[in-house]
Amino acid sequence: MDSGLRQFPLIRGLQSFGWINQFEDEVAIILEHPTDPNTPPIQWFIHGTQTKQGVVKPLCEKYGLQFGMELDENSLLKAIVISGPILEKKQVDELIHGATWAFRRALEDQTDKEKKQ
Repeated sequence: MDSGLRQFPLIRGLQSFGWINQFEDEVAIILEHPTDPNTPPIQWFIHGTQTKQGVVKPLCEKYGLQFGMELDENSLLKAIVISGPILEKKQVDELIHGATWAFRRALEDQTDKEKKQ
């Protein structure tokens, strides 16, 4: 892998949910719209549930990586940063698919919640 910055959009159709930036030993998963980190889709993506394995934590445990969450001033999730050995294409693809699903669902849930208010 070359040592430059690699960027991967998190999109479905024409809608963007964020992007993944990969540079050397760090991957930043950045949300287009900051959201509550405690929503079920985000919790699944990071930790998993009792019935379904998540993406970030299991990936980090399996490959000896570390992760952290960046929150804004309102405690909304802006980014998830993973650091450690360089991730291969397979792991990055797993992050892309999981993040796209989770961020899309979190945005849909937030939109539905706002409509009900």
